[in-house]
Amino acid sequence: MEERIAKLEAIADSTVAAVAALRTDMNERFRLVDTQLAELRRQKVDTELILTRLEAQAIQIEELRQGMDRRFKDTDRRFDQMDRRLEHLERRLDEQAGQIKELRSDLRYMARWLFGTQFAIALFLLGLAAKTFYPS
Repeated sequence: MEERIAKLEAIADSTVAAVAALRTDMNERFRLVDTQLAELRRQKVDTELILTRLEAQAIQIEELRQGMDRRFKDTDRRFDQMDRRLEHLERRLDEQAGQIKELRSDLRYMARWLFGTQFAIALFLLGLAAKTFYPS
């Protein structure tokens, strides 16, 4: 029986040593897990900070995009206005070119008419001069 008790005590001692070793191992693992959790929490905070910055940048980018869209729309509107003005100007220039052509034609007609009347007057005066100098 004493042998058995000694054997049981030896088993108990080895079990206590094994439990103590397990306890130390578990404590080390808990410390490692705590360290890793702390690192993960720190990374989570960093990640959340980065995400808030990215969200702020996304908002800024969207505002810039909207501003650019507004500017492009304004520019398109201005180009449309300029196109309409240029078309109106082209029509007016075409009308004026037609009017100038008509005026040139009228001026040529008037110049020919004036030249003809002056020529007729000159012939009449020559005829009078010939009659006065050469009476028949």
